Amino acid sequence: MGRHPEITTTDVVFRFDANSAIGFGHAMRCYALAEALTYKGVNCSVISSELPESLINKFQSLGISVEITGMIIGSQVDCLELIRRTTVRNGILVILDGYNFDEKFRRTLRAEFKSAIKILTFDDTNELDNLHCDILINSMPDAKNLGYERTAIQSQLLLGLKYSLLRSEFAEIEHKPFLKKKYLLINFGASDPTNMTLTTVQELISHIDKNDELQAVQTIKSN
Repeated sequence: MGRHPEITTTDVVFRFDANSAIGFGHAMRCYALAEALTYKGVNCSVISSELPESLINKFQSLGISVEITGMIIGSQVDCLELIRRTTVRNGILVILDGYNFDEKFRRTLRAEFKSAIKILTFDDTNELDNLHCDILINSMPDAKNLGYERTAIQSQLLLGLKYSLLRSEFAEIEHKPFLKKKYLLINFGASDPTNMTLTTVQELISHIDKNDELQAVQTIKSN
């Protein structure tokens, strides 16, 4: 299970979404993997129901084609459209990342693809009874304790921090010991629906010296 899977396809299809409610986390995680695959010469494409133009441009800058379907995310029509477009493109590996893809969605994919098209899924919480995938990635430190041996049966499990994905701009940064760093970034992603940014800032203010400088950056939903 610790072995990295060999990717022999030249057509990897990513399926994820991003907006102010979902956030950008699924998209950026997939971007990190797509970036690495592209650098290895793998031909990748993106099929999405909804993506902001900035992310479309980011993927296209890697030479990755992006198709926006406009389907209701996670619906049966969304699933069937993914199957159709993947089959037309002769895709051999589908990479699925999103909380809106329920067990019915995944089961339908598995039944249609059978063994001809492999499914790699990102997961964070293991809340479904069956993930219906061939390869599963969860890079959280406690991933091995979530019971994937029951929900991802016969899947290759890539669990733990060593499977964390970093985009090149972070992977290439010179490492410094924590105590030598001048700044600390606390980031809740591209959306913060529960306003954790304010809660965290208020807590920090109660613990830092009054002469220390504290700056906060928060993404605000635009209409």
